[in-house]
Amino acid sequence: MRPLPEGLFLCAVCGEARGKTPDGRRARCLCEGIVCTWCGARGRHPISDHYVPRLGHWLHTPWFMPMGHVCPAPPEARLGRQWAELAPDP
Repeated sequence: MRPLPEGLFLCAVCGEARGKTPDGRRARCLCEGIVCTWCGARGRHPISDHYVPRLGHWLHTPWFMPMGHVCPAPPEARLGRQWAELAPDP
């Protein structure tokens, strides 16, 4: 594995690089990403960068990336669940 840039370290939970370099670049790991409401899968935080030590490159996650998540939860489990938590029936 290539050495990490100064300021980055490996996350103890997911094993990906995270931290901030002296020149101001911030690497976010999967732990800092968003979580699907229904299946609990984690995705990368939109409009963020992450460093891949294996490649030695920075990669960017665009704003539309979460829209590509295909939730494995059945539709019956997803419909209306988010609204029930916000406004319970009287």
